[in-house]
Amino acid sequence: MITNNDIIYFVLTDRFRKGKSTNSAPTNPSDPNGWHGGNFQGLIDAIPYFKNLGVSAIWITPVYLSVGATNASEGYHGYWAMDFEKIDPHLCAQNADYADKPKQYLADLVAEFHKNDLKVILDVVVNHTGYHTQAYHDYDEKRFSAWDFNEHDPSSEIKGSLCGLPDLNHDSPYVRDYFVHNLLSWIEETGIDGLRMDTAKHVEKAFWYYFKSTVKTRCPKTTLIGEILKSSQHDIEELANYQKKHDFDSVFDFPLRTTAINCFAHGAPLTQLARPRLHEYEPKGVLD
Repeated sequence: MITNNDIIYFVLTDRFRKGKSTNSAPTNPSDPNGWHGGNFQGLIDAIPYFKNLGVSAIWITPVYLSVGATNASEGYHGYWAMDFEKIDPHLCAQNADYADKPKQYLADLVAEFHKNDLKVILDVVVNHTGYHTQAYHDYDEKRFSAWDFNEHDPSSEIKGSLCGLPDLNHDSPYVRDYFVHNLLSWIEETGIDGLRMDTAKHVEKAFWYYFKSTVKTRCPKTTLIGEILKSSQHDIEELANYQKKHDFDSVFDFPLRTTAINCFAHGAPLTQLARPRLHEYEPKGVLD
């Protein structure tokens, strides 16, 4: 479980550190859009560094098997998943003993971190797949049928495709059921301490009720942190609803981030952060 006492360090695994590995997956560090070779062993090798920094939890980018080069970029960051069941071979040396339990690579990483009193938050995606996923021969076309995807609706935050990525329809009972059980498997098979949910505001609301009644009930100590990219002070009430209604343990405080940047980088008055409130009609700061 992640608590307010934890200090979280974010790692984009492929860009962090390359540890010694027999992994033969091709990398090209000179290409800013390609794989650079950071891997699980690099994270393990960095444990003394994390400990020296004083952090207590490591948040890693998605580990899914990702699409290859598309739109002039590779899926090195993990957010363009081709297969939600497997770990990308770029991230770890392949072990024939793990053929039937692909999540074991992450379980080994988590065990090593736990041994050193460090927690692990796994970044996960349920909103979309990677670009042109169905064109890849390794993709299981039976996993999602055509009606499991939304028709692009540019007027909808939920039904519209994000950056052109195939948008999954969580109003489909099959899609809801698939991802609830998929997330349960990542939690229970690896021992992770928390989930960081990508693009949460783009997912159909029905999914969160199903998630709450199943995943949060079965794994109450697994912390759910939501990325809801709403940056205005006026969005705070809507952000809070993800905690009040959907059982998110925490969400990113983008309104505070935006205001801090405005104040400290762009010269906005500090009263936008907080103010003494000498009169009732004075507008509140974001911290108020």
